[in-house]
Amino acid sequence: MSRKRISLQRKTATQRHKQNKSPSSMVSDDSDVTRMSSVLQAYPQRAQNQQTIMHLQRTIGNHAVQNLLQRNETDEVKTNSNEKDDSSTELKPPEDTMSVPDDKNFEDFDGKQYRVTGKAPNRKIEEVKRMTTVDGEVYYVALGEVINFMEKMPIVRYYKNPVDLGDWYPSVTHLNGMNVKTQDGITDAVLLQQNLNEQMDQAGDDVALGQDAIDVLYTYSSTEGFGWDLVDCVKGKLGFDDKVIHMQTQMILDAVLQGNLTYISAHSRGTIKTDNAVRNAFRKLQEHFRQEVIKDVAGSLDLEQGNVLKMWSVIKALAKTKAKEEMNKYVRLVYAGNAVVFPSSVLPIEFIVGYYDGVSMTVGSMTQAGVEKSIFGHGNDDSKMTHQWSGHGFRGYIKNVVKKIKGKIIKDNESDN
Repeated sequence: MSRKRISLQRKTATQRHKQNKSPSSMVSDDSDVTRMSSVLQAYPQRAQNQQTIMHLQRTIGNHAVQNLLQRNETDEVKTNSNEKDDSSTELKPPEDTMSVPDDKNFEDFDGKQYRVTGKAPNRKIEEVKRMTTVDGEVYYVALGEVINFMEKMPIVRYYKNPVDLGDWYPSVTHLNGMNVKTQDGITDAVLLQQNLNEQMDQAGDDVALGQDAIDVLYTYSSTEGFGWDLVDCVKGKLGFDDKVIHMQTQMILDAVLQGNLTYISAHSRGTIKTDNAVRNAFRKLQEHFRQEVIKDVAGSLDLEQGNVLKMWSVIKALAKTKAKEEMNKYVRLVYAGNAVVFPSSVLPIEFIVGYYDGVSMTVGSMTQAGVEKSIFGHGNDDSKMTHQWSGHGFRGYIKNVVKKIKGKIIKDNESDN
């Protein structure tokens, strides 16, 4: 993709963003700054590359970049622009670009995201990062390629410069359940992506999302062992947020405010975290659309501010309706190995549970009545419950998850046409 094309796409995205600003769009968080700062400090020769500097300037600001550059003035090394890209799979990568696990636990990978792209034999797994500019514009960069695993942890060959993915946004995403090691989670995401593309090929709809192969963005939710993972599930059911829930919330907000259909697959504990994210996003979107409703009401009825305040309950109701409509327009949910008892009523959900799934039996809903709207306000009448002969492992669910996502993609594609 040419830089000119990316520039035009970025300009269009920026205009769209300014018209519909996200309630939680932020300059990249501290981990982003730490990550980028460490790149400069550890590898001063990279500081001279203009593409890296551009990413840093729009992410953490020009002043911060200049301070970082000054620290490395004594080690200046000019980069040969004709040098072969370190990301080439035909070359053995330099040791200083390799991330090899060293006495790490899986918690160190919590919240990391991996994009599975392409088809065999050219399928690729890359560590990616959601970024924002100082103006709140959302974009993704690829940090490096997963080339192997060591003790179930990924070995990543980081690119010399983060690769700007242009106008790419996640369309199909997956969040794992409890007691899943990083390699196993990534393998599940690869199998999900592979099966989905095979099924779409058979249906003749492999370009339904405007690309040759459908990508899967996988968010890793780390394991600290079975016991602590159970504690984490309880915390989620009590409404406590964490890093992964925040990321799922942001993904939903991006889908709605950027106008991109997103199909979210979640398994086991991932269904708890995703359901919390749905509630969080719904609350934030109500706040966001409330300001829009106030302007519409005040403009159409020519009301003074005092009268607008008297209509606060009406304004809140209209904002709630708007938020729900927009979420239903852009977000699709598939829960496998369901661990949610009282699902959010905001979105209809495709539930898939196994007859031998002990988790769904004990801490989740397994019946159609259990996922429909109840007198307590939970559930959605358009939610569907599908049963299968299986236990709890996600790989046993992949076939039906793919079937549900494929059906939704085709249905949405037909609606657009």
